Amino acid sequence: MLKNMHTLRDLAKSLEASQDVGEKSSMCLRWNDLPNELLIHIFQYLPHGDLQQVRLVCRRWHDLAQLPEFKEKNKIVVNNENKFLLLESLNVDSDLAQRLSFDTLELHGLELADDVQLLLKYLGKKVRKLRLYKSPVFASLNDNLPALEELIVTHIPTVQSDNTFSLNLSNFPKFKALDIACSNVTTYVKTHMILNLTREVSVKMGKLCIEVNRDHEDLLIYTLQCHAQTLRHLEIILRSTPIMIVKWKQVFAALENLETLKITGVSCYMWLKHVFECLPKEAPLRHLDLSGGLQVDDPLLKLIVNKWPQSLETMELMFCSCLTDEGVKSLGSLRGSLKTLNISHCSKISSQGLLQGLVQETNPILTTLVLNDITDTATDNMCLVMQRLPNLCYLSLESCRDAVTDVTLENIFRHQTKLQHLFLDDCMRISDEGLLGFGSHPAPIHRLKGLQTLSLRGCRNLSNRALAKGLKFPELRKLVLGYCHKISSMGIEELVENCPSLEDLTISSCLMIDDDAMLHIAQGLPRLRRLNVSNCINLTGKSIDYVVELCRSLKELSMCGIDSLEIQEVQDKFLQMKPQICEVNL
Repeated sequence: MLKNMHTLRDLAKSLEASQDVGEKSSMCLRWNDLPNELLIHIFQYLPHGDLQQVRLVCRRWHDLAQLPEFKEKNKIVVNNENKFLLLESLNVDSDLAQRLSFDTLELHGLELADDVQLLLKYLGKKVRKLRLYKSPVFASLNDNLPALEELIVTHIPTVQSDNTFSLNLSNFPKFKALDIACSNVTTYVKTHMILNLTREVSVKMGKLCIEVNRDHEDLLIYTLQCHAQTLRHLEIILRSTPIMIVKWKQVFAALENLETLKITGVSCYMWLKHVFECLPKEAPLRHLDLSGGLQVDDPLLKLIVNKWPQSLETMELMFCSCLTDEGVKSLGSLRGSLKTLNISHCSKISSQGLLQGLVQETNPILTTLVLNDITDTATDNMCLVMQRLPNLCYLSLESCRDAVTDVTLENIFRHQTKLQHLFLDDCMRISDEGLLGFGSHPAPIHRLKGLQTLSLRGCRNLSNRALAKGLKFPELRKLVLGYCHKISSMGIEELVENCPSLEDLTISSCLMIDDDAMLHIAQGLPRLRRLNVSNCINLTGKSIDYVVELCRSLKELSMCGIDSLEIQEVQDKFLQMKPQICEVNL
């Protein structure tokens, strides 16, 4: 068994070279020679669609793809369009439910009925995670989901009666996670869910995500007190009243095992201050999200950092507009633990604060950095930040108009070779040269060999040249090029050839795009699942024909703002010819 990760990576890199040697070397490694441990490691990088293809290669790969490690990638989504077909298949093949590999079930737009009950009887034994989207079918859950661990409820504004909501959590011995934070879930459902948690003493909650109004604040506090010893993940959205601060202090003082905390909507600074003062220092707090916290200031951030310097791995501070460079400097204490930082839309923070704190020296720990809309004019400082973060996998610099130039890109492409997701929306100072590389030792974008997502929306100086010579990514999955007005169908033809694995493509408001571009897309991107060509005003009904005839994998299509299309005629054609497309926006 290969246990050393470096050995695994070296072996994986040797595959391509070994295949070139072919029959010349008796030491040549073939896929069938690889140990199961290495194949499993490789398969974990695959998205759900590719994992389904892996199952078809051979018996061994099929069995490996069935392992529990991959179940979280598999889910079944049931809606009114596929419900009866699925039921028919399950009725005809009694073993089908056993052969299906999944642990997540999503119900979309279903009402309480016998067919839902029957469906859950077939599939329920495997369901560990259930999401109800516009599906108030609570009464059907009680006797059919013995393995249920997590329930997510979204977009249920009304329920018919108490009988509809006769949910008994004692029927789920493994239940430990509830998410009812969606604002579009009726208060009736939320209060009944919370009451269930207080009545069933056998339920030990590990995760609770909830939004409540002030009228039910006391009930929420009591619920948290009941589960304080087991809660590891807490997300709350509320407007607390000052008179409740004492009770909240008691609640947070008891959360000794809390690892993830998200607080949104609180309007009182003293409430936040008391919460973090009372939360035990011994709590293994790893993930903290205070996005939108207009009350979060430098002293509060320093309190948090000084209290959990060894455990904090994620800090979400988007729209915490009171923070300044002085507070960001304190993040230097987290250089040994922090992996994810989001300080988007914090207008008083600059790259200088990062350089004096978290990035004072080379930081190999940080892998995700989101700096959207940072009003920083110091390009040199931004370049230094890029140089000192060698292991970034996710980087977002949306709307950093002044700090992101071609020189900044040169530093990103030279030093961030592990990037998988890059967002440069509305960085209008970058040009083709930035993507293609310049100078005596150019660093072009194709150095980012593992890039999976690239977003260049609003980068209006980019042209067909960048698509033809820069974007050469055989494994790129998602690309956004909206509002890039210099891109035409000629550039799309080159793009399709250079990036044949695209699954999600947005070229909205690219005014030079015409039907020829749609033909190239339909013919050259067999894996395309989402396409957005809204406001491409030169498209005609021919583009619809190309999509209908050639886009076999497409699930979502957006073609808004195109006057030449007859909406009703197009909808009828898709309904007749492409019923598998889940969403069409016209």
